[in-house]
Amino acid sequence: MLATWGAVVYAGMVAAALPYFESCGFAFPQESGYSLPDWLVDTTSGATGVVMEDEAATDSAHAVDFASLWENSNWSRAYNKAHNNAIEALKAKPVDLHSVAMKGPGQLKALRTLFSYRMLSH
Repeated sequence: MLATWGAVVYAGMVAAALPYFESCGFAFPQESGYSLPDWLVDTTSGATGVVMEDEAATDSAHAVDFASLWENSNWSRAYNKAHNNAIEALKAKPVDLHSVAMKGPGQLKALRTLFSYRMLSH
């Protein structure tokens, strides 16, 4: 997950996103109709008014630095370790991409669809 300026604020399994943000002190509202993706975007973009330490502060100098939170977290270290292990395993035993089954429209088609949606809706 990237911040609006492109810094990584979370990387990992979707199922672990909520526990990660809650471990950082950001409680997911239990009100009905509020989805996790909306909450993640609202929280990390500052739309929820989340600030560090001084809850009354409104300037961006007091905004939470989610990129630093992620970079300095145990979650990030564990993710990076697993990622690096996966890379080393692939280097040790390369996969012939011609033997990999391809299903669906492919990543480029999915990316083009996502960009088209984002351009139309924002």
